Amino acid sequence: MHREDIYSLTDFQRHAKEHMARLKQTGRPEVLTVNGKAELVVQDAAAYQKLLELIDRIEAIEGIRQGLESMHRGEGRPAAEVFHSILKFFQVDITGMFRMTSSARYFKDGVDSRRPNWR
Repeated sequence: MHREDIYSLTDFQRHAKEHMARLKQTGRPEVLTVNGKAELVVQDAAAYQKLLELIDRIEAIEGIRQGLESMHRGEGRPAAEVFHSILKFFQVDITGMFRMTSSARYFKDGVDSRRPNWR
């Protein structure tokens, strides 16, 4: 936080257009004070959305890290075992479910520069 990004709420109310322009231009949030104490933080919507996306990414990375640590400790189950359990739980019979469609042939033969026929 930069010192120049701290304003009184009164100043923000009196000069809202200038603050909005600055928020959009810099992408930095502003701290608004009441009686000299920080009370609010305002931010441009695009900068806020970027912050939310960054938080989502960090949370996903943390989840992956925890999963890898769990795997290294020998916890958890192989994916094939989990999928089998799910199919069994929901009483899904997969016998004959997989036909040799054009997309299946595409992956069976190996992915290359040819585009698959998805029709």
